[in-house]
Amino acid sequence: MRKLAHLLAVAEAQSFRKACDVVHLSQPALFRSVQSLEDDLGIRLLERKYGRVELTRHSVPIVEKARRLIEEARAFEEAVRRVKGLEEGDIRIGFGPFASATVLPSVMKEVIGNHPGLHVAIEITHSKLLVEHLKNGRLDIAIGDSRSVFEEDDISMIKLPKQEISLVARREHALFKNQAITFDALRAHSLGAPTLPSDLISQFAQVGVAHWPTVTCDDLKVLLQLASETDLIIMVPKLVARQALTDALSLVALDLPFDQFAYPCIITSTNYVPGPAGSLVIQLIERELMP
Repeated sequence: MRKLAHLLAVAEAQSFRKACDVVHLSQPALFRSVQSLEDDLGIRLLERKYGRVELTRHSVPIVEKARRLIEEARAFEEAVRRVKGLEEGDIRIGFGPFASATVLPSVMKEVIGNHPGLHVAIEITHSKLLVEHLKNGRLDIAIGDSRSVFEEDDISMIKLPKQEISLVARREHALFKNQAITFDALRAHSLGAPTLPSDLISQFAQVGVAHWPTVTCDDLKVLLQLASETDLIIMVPKLVARQALTDALSLVALDLPFDQFAYPCIITSTNYVPGPAGSLVIQLIERELMP
C-alpha cells in the first residue's frame, strides 16, 4: 500500500520533486520506491516527457485502482477510529430542564446501552449556567434554550423546533371552580417554573406579574409533584405536561399575554469539534426532537 501511495503522489504531482513534499521522502528514496513497484509488477509505470513525469498507457488503470484502494483504506481507518472513540472515549453533556425531562432518558439509554465503555458525565441545570460551563470547558455539548445564548458568548447553536408552554394545576384547584378562567384570576396564584430567560421575566413584569415565578426549580418532576400536592400552578412545556398528566393534574386552558414557547437548541463552544461520541449524541437529540 505504501508503494501505491508513492506512485499516486508522483502521478498527481507529475513530478518526483513535488511528490517528495507530499510523502515526506527524499527524491532518491521516492524514486527507488516507484522503481521497486515497477519491478514487482513487471511493467513500466512512469516516463519523463518535457520535464514532467507522465503515466504510461499500462499504468493509468493501475493508478486509478491505487487511488480507490487508498481511499478505502483511509475510510477503514476512520471507521476504526470512530468505533474506538465510542468505545473508549468520554463526553460531558449538559441538559436543561426541558431536555432532561424529555430526550435525556432515551438518548442516554441508547448511548450507554450500545457503548458501555464510553465515559459519560451528565449535568442538569438551567441554560444560562450551561452556556457558562461550555465556555469554561466543563461541558462538550448542551441542550438548552436559545434565548440564553448571545453572540458574544462564542457559542454555536443548532436550533430545534420550538415547544409550546402549558400551565398545569391539580384538578381540585380553586382556579377550575370558575366557569371561565381569566388571566386576572390566574395572577392571584403562585407560579412554579424552571429558571426562565430574562426576556420572559421582563414580559411578566409588563403584564403585572413581576412576582412570578414564586417557585423556581429546574427539576420538572419535582414541579409536577408540587403541582399535584399543593395549589402551585406550574409552567412547563406541553410535551412534558402531556406525558405527566394523571387523575391529579389538569391543563389550564388559557391564552397568555406573553411568549408561550420554549426554544430548545443544541449548543457547543465555537471551537468544539465533535468526536465520534459528540456526533452520535447530536444525531440522537435531533432524531428525538426534529419533526
